[in-house]
Amino acid sequence: MGVGENAVHASVRRNLLVYVQSATAPADIWRLPRPAASRSTEAPARLPVSGANAAYSPDGRKVAFESDRGGVINIWLSNADGSHSVQLTTLKRESGTPRWSPDGRQLVFDSIEAGNRG
Repeated sequence: MGVGENAVHASVRRNLLVYVQSATAPADIWRLPRPAASRSTEAPARLPVSGANAAYSPDGRKVAFESDRGGVINIWLSNADGSHSVQLTTLKRESGTPRWSPDGRQLVFDSIEAGNRG
């Protein structure tokens, strides 16, 4: 089963796949069971959040993503189903590309808060 056109920023955890459909503005985040793991015929489901660079936590319970819904791109966190979104960073300049530590206790991300892109 494919995820459709313009699918980018995929993150896989256990039997789940989350990805961004970049043709939409703002970009939609979608969830799909991994067919090889679950043999599911479940269709992709749009999460009730929008953003980019979505990344599942190591335990698969949370999704970190970047979003500009606050006016500037910052890091947000939601449950794996997209519920209970909270803004994690409140920087004045763009921050994005969240990635989880292997134990799931920390997130790293890039930011231009201290200067320009190199």
